[in-house]
Amino acid sequence: MAAAAPTLAWERELAAQGYQVVAGCDEVGRGSLAGPVSVGVVVIHAETATELPGVKDSKLLRPLVREALVPSIAAWAAASAVGHASAREIDDVGLVAALRLAGTRAMAQAASTLVPDFVILDGNQDWLSTPE
Repeated sequence: MAAAAPTLAWERELAAQGYQVVAGCDEVGRGSLAGPVSVGVVVIHAETATELPGVKDSKLLRPLVREALVPSIAAWAAASAVGHASAREIDDVGLVAALRLAGTRAMAQAASTLVPDFVILDGNQDWLSTPE
């Protein structure tokens, strides 16, 4: 069964709650034994953004298709960035903290253009927030 095409339903719901600028983050490299990890962030104006044809979970796309979408995504986004944490940083601080480093680096770069009101993380673990 094919996965449903992504929508901006969550982003529209957030816009209705007053979060006008929404960022989405996803990580890669988490399953690698040798590092590094990278985090990509895309920031949009949640109320006015339109769906971007062809975009879906990167794991469902062939590498050439995924790479071909990069210019369209960059042009579509209000801001975007990628942050990295090295294998050495993973060894030094642990995987979740290294993801936080990569995510913080990406967010800082994107926020130099546009600061999000809300951040959506892919997955079920908050690896971006500093633990209390």
